[in-house]
Amino acid sequence: MQITQTGNYDASECRPQATDGFRVYPPGSLESIFVPASGSSFEACANARVQQMRVSALATF
Repeated sequence: MQITQTGNYDASECRPQATDGFRVYPPGSLESIFVPASGSSFEACANARVQQMRVSALATF
């Protein structure tokens, strides 16, 4: 998982706001779970058009 910091975007476009965790869809599930990010000061862009997070599969060889 790669998360780009909100400071890398124009604040008026990103509209940063504090968050308290992540909403995650486990593999094969249609229901999400909430993973708290306690003890961290993570900000997310309120503008859904800003792609701040990228997730890829983990593979071992």
